[in-house]
Amino acid sequence: MAADLRTQGHVCVTELVEHCINTTRDHYEPLGVKDWLFYHDALQQMTDERCRIWMQEKGYFDRWITPLFGLNDSVYGKGRDGKWTYSTRYKKRPVGDSPELVALDCHLNKDVRDCAVFHSALTSELPTGDERKFDLTTYKKYRDALVRLLSSHHSCSCCARANCNCGCLPPKRIFEDVVRSFGESLLQVQRAKGVVIQGLGDRNGDRKLAATFDLVGERRGGSRPSHKQRVKEIKEAGLEGIWVHPDAYNEWQELAGE
Repeated sequence: MAADLRTQGHVCVTELVEHCINTTRDHYEPLGVKDWLFYHDALQQMTDERCRIWMQEKGYFDRWITPLFGLNDSVYGKGRDGKWTYSTRYKKRPVGDSPELVALDCHLNKDVRDCAVFHSALTSELPTGDERKFDLTTYKKYRDALVRLLSSHHSCSCCARANCNCGCLPPKRIFEDVVRSFGESLLQVQRAKGVVIQGLGDRNGDRKLAATFDLVGERRGGSRPSHKQRVKEIKEAGLEGIWVHPDAYNEWQELAGE
């Protein structure tokens, strides 16, 4: 069943939970940190009562950051009929996804996707099958490209380490967005007494251009720029210091220069 689900691009929720637990433990325990926690928003499969019971039996649930002291046990709001009422729907579960409070959703996932488009443009003239090529033509190739960009062990300029796994999300970018999410964004929500603040998690202005190599237009179909045209746009935007995967560095030097 698991193998069949994978062919459709799905995995069992228990596999997701195990991944959260194992990767977080493997990161913190070598540092001597025993009381580590992990955060994941209110994914329906994870908040399902059967999954919650399973997590409690495995000793995982207490590691998940969730509201304490009955905070979400009874929430007052309007129901589907428009009448104000109390709901226990959110009992023992974290809040839903708020992009302004989740660095990956707010900026970092887009950073990764646009970095993939950038590298696809750089390597588009490499022959099909070349292991250096970033090919986004199929789901599997796109997935493989993202994995390569996220997990790249090489000499790195952004953190000056000889063997680095920064990839297209260097630690300083992650730190920057986490501080933003759990700093000023959280304070703004608190000052507004918990209501949604329009535009707080939007990607606008110079930050969007500088962080994401804005290469993807809104239009569909029609003519599309060649990789040389895209690289020219990147140069004209003045984006010095762009992270380039070693597999694409020769093309970057040839077409755009350092």
